[in-house]
Amino acid sequence: GFVGALVGCPFDVVKTRVQTSTPGNIRSPLYCLQWMLTNEKPLAFWRGLTPMLLTTPIYSLVMFSVYDSFRPADGDLRGSFLAGAMAGAACTLPQNPLELWKIRLQARCGLDTSPIPARPSIFRGLSMTALVNVPGNGILFFTNEALRRAFDSDFGRGLPASFAESVPGGLAGAIYKLTVYPADLMRAKLMADNASGQPLELMRRIWQGHGLGGFYRGASVVVLRAFCVNAITFPVFHWAKRNLGI
Repeated sequence: GFVGALVGCPFDVVKTRVQTSTPGNIRSPLYCLQWMLTNEKPLAFWRGLTPMLLTTPIYSLVMFSVYDSFRPADGDLRGSFLAGAMAGAACTLPQNPLELWKIRLQARCGLDTSPIPARPSIFRGLSMTALVNVPGNGILFFTNEALRRAFDSDFGRGLPASFAESVPGGLAGAIYKLTVYPADLMRAKLMADNASGQPLELMRRIWQGHGLGGFYRGASVVVLRAFCVNAITFPVFHWAKRNLGI
């Protein structure tokens, strides 16, 4: 959890900056990275590390424990989706205040020179966190189970076992993040600024101003990070189940 947060925090900072900025200020993740390297101290890439350290290990432990408790023994895909959704639901309420804290820290540095907004409710953005976690984790585990079956039966013959588990894990993570990214972007905007309004109002503004592409600003860096993280996380999870009985 500590290593994942330490490595993932710079990705998260760039993602949050892109999500919460206007296209005129930060055009892309690469532009944001270049701007930060030129104008800020290196520690700026680790803003929000403390809430990430508090969130990541507990989130992973609860998510995988709940999923494993409810996962069908035969790996039924519909049951895997429901087990994943229940795992996401278990994480949502405790995660939201820490996510709010992290986004506030990450979004306040950089190009934004506006006054610091008033302290929001710890439940601000909760509906978007629920969308990211509940159907999102259902998709994550459903996709991983489906891809593992495909690799076991067709694609994985002759491949090292670790590779045959890493690729399905990475692809499942990328598909999950790409699917829920609009909700993730809206959550960041809602949490970063009290004036962003309510979810439906914000959704209309994004659609009217930027179309479908507006919901995917900064998605590339998130999908890349999700592939890398889950390509490691899922093989470790399955190895622990096989060898440690957990």
